[in-house]
Amino acid sequence: MSTLLEFFDILWISILGLISFSTFALIFTAHKIKALKNLSTSYDAIQKTHEGSTPRLGGLCVWFVGICASLIFGQTQLLVVLISFIPILVVITWEDLFQNVHVFMRFSVLILTPLFLWFGPIPLQLPVIDLPIIGEWLNNPILAYPFYTLCLALLMNGMNFIDGMNGILAAFSWSILGCCLVLSYSAGDYGMATDLLFIAIPLLFFSLLNYPGGFLFMGDVGAYLMGFILGWWVIRFFGVYTEISSWSALLILG
Repeated sequence: MSTLLEFFDILWISILGLISFSTFALIFTAHKIKALKNLSTSYDAIQKTHEGSTPRLGGLCVWFVGICASLIFGQTQLLVVLISFIPILVVITWEDLFQNVHVFMRFSVLILTPLFLWFGPIPLQLPVIDLPIIGEWLNNPILAYPFYTLCLALLMNGMNFIDGMNGILAAFSWSILGCCLVLSYSAGDYGMATDLLFIAIPLLFFSLLNYPGGFLFMGDVGAYLMGFILGWWVIRFFGVYTEISSWSALLILG
């Protein structure tokens, strides 16, 4: 049986930390090169609260580290989720760089991308909703898939909505990650916990660069990524452990 010491294996945490450090250092250094800096458009929106030009590619770093870790350590389900995220990654990274993506395109990728989770190579078992009458409808696959697609889209948009000041998105993500880690450890499911750690470690490096100095931002792609991964994890967990009330998911994500 797995133990907590096996759960926190020093070797793979060190490798993951090295990949995270190298990735964030590369992005941060590249942004300082004038020729590369000119490739992106200066961000100038009404909600802007900072001065100067700051790279908004923290989410891209987290995604890349997650892909590398999943390939190296064989976390197949996380790898499928990160690959499924590519349509959002491409469209929203372009938006982070140039701010010229039409709102319809953004909305379309947010709605269509979760379909890869429901009908991909590793089908996702959906939770049982404990509600009279409404629960019976939402537990029907015909309504369940549109319902969870809408939930994921709302969560991703919600994460993007709070991503305005240094540290807010990272702190909220940490609170969700902490709750999920406690749940997975209590259930003895170290595979699910490992998926979380593969996101938590690059998120740690991002947090150090983001708060309080504001040297790196998540960008829209990072906010969508955290919502996508954490939403997928919660749906997956409560779909497997149906004995735990699905109402707990609202407490974790709310």
